[in-house]
Amino acid sequence: MHRHRRAFTLIELLVVIAIIAVLIALLLPAVQQAREAARRSACQNNLKQLGLALHNYHDVYKTFVPGLTGTTTGSVHNGGRLSGFFGMLPYLDQDALYSQIVDTPNQGTNPWTSTPFWDTDIPTLLCPSDGAFQDRDRGKSSYAFCHGDRSMELEHRETERGRGLFHGWTPYGIRNIT
Repeated sequence: MHRHRRAFTLIELLVVIAIIAVLIALLLPAVQQAREAARRSACQNNLKQLGLALHNYHDVYKTFVPGLTGTTTGSVHNGGRLSGFFGMLPYLDQDALYSQIVDTPNQGTNPWTSTPFWDTDIPTLLCPSDGAFQDRDRGKSSYAFCHGDRSMELEHRETERGRGLFHGWTPYGIRNIT
C-alpha cells in the first residue's frame, strides 16, 4: 500500500501567494478611495458646521464675525491679531476654550508663548484630507476667511479698502451683502 501525502507543492504555494497578492493589489485602491471619501465627507461636515456657526453668530449679533478681532489697547494686547474663528468658538462647541482665552489676562508682550491654550486643535477647523496642517505650529486650520480683494479709491490714492465680507475688523451683516 502506498500512502499519498496531502500537501501543497512549492509551485502550488507560490501560485496561491501570487493570487492573494493580485487580489490585495486590486483591493488597495478601492480601500484608499473609500478612506478618501470618508475624509471628504468629514471636510464637508466641517464646512456645514462652520456655516451654521456663522449664522448662529449672526442671529445673536446681527452681523457676521469680523475677519480680524482682538484687543488693540492697553499695555498688553494681542494687536487685534485674532482670527474671526475666535468669535465663533462658542458656536463650535468650544465654550470652555473661549472662556479660557477671554478670562486669562495677557502675560508679557507675547501672549502666544505664555498660555498653553493657543496650541489647542479644534477638530471642526481641521480637514482630515489636509495633511499640511500637521506641519503648522499654532493656529492650525484647514479653512480661512475670504478677505476679498482690495481697491484704491480714485480720489484718495492712499486709501485702500477691502471688499470682502471678512476684511479687517469691520463686521458686516446679511443686509450688507448685495
